[in-house]
Amino acid sequence: MRWIVGIDLRDDCRGALQMASWLCRTSRSDDSCVAVHVLEEGARGAVRDDLVDDVVAGDAEVLQSFLNQSGVANPFTSQRIVLADSVETGLVNTAKSTGSEGLLLGRLAGRSARTPLRLGRTARRIVRHLPFPVMIVPPDLGHREVGRGPIVLATDLRPSSTGAARVARRLASELERELVVVHVDPVVQIVPTFGEVATMPMESRLRIPADVDDWASAHDVGPARTMLAEGDVLDNLLEIVRREDAPLLVCGSRRLSLADRIVTSSVGTDLARLADRAVLVVPPD
Repeated sequence: MRWIVGIDLRDDCRGALQMASWLCRTSRSDDSCVAVHVLEEGARGAVRDDLVDDVVAGDAEVLQSFLNQSGVANPFTSQRIVLADSVETGLVNTAKSTGSEGLLLGRLAGRSARTPLRLGRTARRIVRHLPFPVMIVPPDLGHREVGRGPIVLATDLRPSSTGAARVARRLASELERELVVVHVDPVVQIVPTFGEVATMPMESRLRIPADVDDWASAHDVGPARTMLAEGDVLDNLLEIVRREDAPLLVCGSRRLSLADRIVTSSVGTDLARLADRAVLVVPPD
């Protein structure tokens, strides 16, 4: 795949650098990564128009120095300094103009950090609008922490997962990793109606293992191991990727509106916030 990697010149993006390097080293396809650092128009203040080129040139030197000192094998085919109204606008427009297929970003919070502000402003906004596949990486993910197991595809067995299935299948092939397709059945509680005798609500499965097999077959994910878990969706997925030592968790997005997010959480966003490894959130086809 062709990736844009957002570089903010802070430690936030070191995990993203490691992941980009791993993808390019491991993939058997002609992966390409372009490093992009965005200069926000407002941040350059009162610099005269005739000096903008000097500002960009100076920032390019800073970017190159940062990459040289990162301790990561440079995976980039090119490096760009972009002027834009906002970081997210610059990254998205550059990805579109270069024909890139995904965006790779660092997360604000480390793998074990306890803070509510985990994604960071730019990552949060881009994941919320999701113009194309977006991979979020913890800032302290080193090359030794990239898992050696399969690619894990989380599916809700609905249309919101169709894009994720396509991308996960491709990545598993390019990275020569097994693909594991996981659905977590939340298990509903059936509350007895008035007049029925029961001491506790009963639990009912929504799915059976064959449902996951059928979905994987219908979406042509290729050779894949399927798994059905029960209980809390987030907790189960985080535990499965740890147990499987997955380098990457791929999931779909329902593209919830702001109003929807008030009453229900986005599993893709929560995974990107909390996972101790890379999470790729993919819009529906």
